[in-house]
Amino acid sequence: MNDDETVYPNGGEIGGYHSSDEENGVTRMVCYCIQHEWKPNPNGSILLRKGQVFRNAKVVKDVVRQYAIQQGFQLKRVKNDLCRFICECFNDAYDWRIHVSTLTDGRTFMFRSISGGHIQCRRGKSNK
Repeated sequence: MNDDETVYPNGGEIGGYHSSDEENGVTRMVCYCIQHEWKPNPNGSILLRKGQVFRNAKVVKDVVRQYAIQQGFQLKRVKNDLCRFICECFNDAYDWRIHVSTLTDGRTFMFRSISGGHIQCRRGKSNK
Protein backbone atom coordinates (compact mmCIF):
# COMPACT_ATOMS: atom_id res chain seq x y z
CA MET A 1 0.00 0.00 0.00
CA ASN A 2 1.25 3.48 -0.91
CA ASP A 3 1.30 6.29 1.62
CA ASP A 4 -1.26 8.25 -0.42
CA GLU A 5 -3.87 5.45 -0.50
CA THR A 6 -6.81 5.60 1.88
CA VAL A 7 -7.82 2.45 3.77
CA TYR A 8 -11.55 1.69 3.68
CA PRO A 9 -13.53 -0.90 5.63
CA ASN A 10 -14.74 -3.98 3.69
CA GLY A 11 -11.70 -3.87 1.44
CA GLY A 12 -12.73 -0.57 -0.11
CA GLU A 13 -15.36 -2.08 -2.41
CA ILE A 14 -18.57 -0.17 -2.91
CA GLY A 15 -21.14 -1.52 -5.34
CA GLY A 16 -18.60 -3.64 -7.21
CA TYR A 17 -16.12 -0.79 -7.67
CA HIS A 18 -12.97 -0.20 -5.72
CA SER A 19 -13.38 3.11 -3.98
CA SER A 20 -9.89 4.21 -5.03
CA ASP A 21 -10.86 3.80 -8.72
CA GLU A 22 -14.06 5.73 -8.17
CA GLU A 23 -12.27 8.46 -6.25
CA ASN A 24 -9.68 8.81 -9.01
CA GLY A 25 -12.45 9.22 -11.60
CA VAL A 26 -14.36 11.71 -9.48
CA THR A 27 -11.17 13.59 -8.66
CA ARG A 28 -10.25 13.80 -12.35
CA MET A 29 -13.75 15.04 -13.22
CA VAL A 30 -13.68 17.69 -10.47
CA CYS A 31 -10.22 18.88 -11.54
CA TYR A 32 -11.35 19.08 -15.18
CA CYS A 33 -14.46 21.04 -14.21
CA ILE A 34 -12.46 23.51 -12.14
CA GLN A 35 -9.86 24.02 -14.88
CA HIS A 36 -12.41 24.37 -17.71
CA GLU A 37 -15.22 26.26 -15.99
CA TRP A 38 -16.48 29.09 -18.17
CA LYS A 39 -15.53 32.56 -17.01
CA PRO A 40 -16.23 35.86 -18.77
CA ASN A 41 -13.27 37.57 -20.41
CA PRO A 42 -11.91 40.63 -18.57
CA ASN A 43 -13.13 42.87 -21.40
CA GLY A 44 -16.66 41.49 -21.05
CA SER A 45 -16.72 39.57 -24.33
CA ILE A 46 -17.85 35.96 -24.47
CA LEU A 47 -15.71 33.25 -26.05
CA LEU A 48 -17.14 29.74 -26.44
CA ARG A 49 -14.92 26.67 -26.83
CA LYS A 50 -15.43 22.92 -26.90
CA GLY A 51 -14.84 21.46 -23.45
CA GLN A 52 -15.96 24.49 -21.43
CA VAL A 53 -17.95 23.58 -18.32
CA PHE A 54 -20.96 25.42 -16.88
CA ARG A 55 -22.41 25.02 -13.38
CA ASN A 56 -26.00 24.45 -14.51
CA ALA A 57 -28.48 24.79 -17.37
CA LYS A 58 -29.44 28.37 -16.53
CA VAL A 59 -25.85 29.57 -16.75
CA VAL A 60 -25.17 27.85 -20.08
CA LYS A 61 -28.40 29.14 -21.65
CA ASP A 62 -27.73 32.70 -20.44
CA VAL A 63 -24.16 32.62 -21.76
CA VAL A 64 -25.21 31.24 -25.16
CA ARG A 65 -27.95 33.86 -25.44
CA GLN A 66 -25.50 36.65 -24.57
CA TYR A 67 -22.98 35.23 -27.06
CA ALA A 68 -25.60 35.33 -29.85
CA ILE A 69 -26.41 38.94 -28.98
CA GLN A 70 -22.69 39.80 -28.95
CA GLN A 71 -22.19 38.14 -32.35
CA GLY A 72 -25.39 39.60 -33.80
CA PHE A 73 -27.54 36.61 -34.64
CA GLN A 74 -30.73 34.93 -33.47
CA LEU A 75 -30.77 31.44 -32.00
CA LYS A 76 -32.98 28.57 -33.01
CA ARG A 77 -33.33 25.81 -30.42
CA VAL A 78 -33.07 22.34 -31.90
CA LYS A 79 -33.17 20.38 -28.61
CA ASN A 80 -33.79 21.79 -25.18
CA ASP A 81 -34.37 19.28 -22.40
CA LEU A 82 -32.99 18.39 -18.97
CA CYS A 83 -29.76 16.84 -20.25
CA ARG A 84 -28.93 18.65 -23.50
CA PHE A 85 -29.12 21.99 -25.22
CA ILE A 86 -28.61 22.19 -28.98
CA CYS A 87 -28.91 25.49 -30.86
CA GLU A 88 -28.12 26.80 -34.28
CA CYS A 89 -28.30 30.10 -36.10
CA PHE A 90 -31.88 31.04 -36.96
CA ASN A 91 -30.71 31.96 -40.47
CA ASP A 92 -30.49 28.67 -42.42
CA ALA A 93 -27.76 30.15 -44.63
CA TYR A 94 -25.27 29.63 -41.77
CA ASP A 95 -24.22 26.26 -40.38
CA TRP A 96 -23.26 27.51 -36.89
CA ARG A 97 -24.38 24.97 -34.26
CA ILE A 98 -23.62 24.14 -30.63
CA HIS A 99 -24.25 21.01 -28.59
CA VAL A 100 -24.10 21.19 -24.81
CA SER A 101 -24.97 18.27 -22.53
CA THR A 102 -24.73 17.21 -18.89
CA LEU A 103 -21.85 15.44 -17.24
CA THR A 104 -22.41 12.37 -15.09
CA ASP A 105 -23.61 14.44 -12.13
CA GLY A 106 -26.69 15.45 -14.17
CA ARG A 107 -26.30 19.11 -13.23
CA THR A 108 -23.04 20.37 -14.74
CA PHE A 109 -23.06 21.08 -18.49
CA MET A 110 -20.18 20.87 -20.95
CA PHE A 111 -19.80 22.11 -24.53
CA ARG A 112 -19.53 18.93 -26.59
CA SER A 113 -19.24 20.63 -29.96
CA ILE A 114 -19.28 24.00 -31.64
CA SER A 115 -19.36 23.73 -35.40
CA GLY A 116 -19.78 25.82 -38.47
CA GLY A 117 -18.92 29.35 -39.27
CA HIS A 118 -20.79 32.52 -38.72
CA ILE A 119 -20.56 36.10 -39.79
CA GLN A 120 -22.88 38.74 -38.52
CA CYS A 121 -26.48 38.29 -39.71
CA ARG A 122 -29.16 40.90 -39.90
CA ARG A 123 -29.97 41.84 -36.32
CA GLY A 124 -32.90 39.95 -34.88
CA LYS A 125 -35.61 41.56 -32.84
CA SER A 126 -35.31 39.11 -29.96
CA ASN A 127 -33.22 36.28 -28.60
CA LYS A 128 -35.42 34.23 -26.33
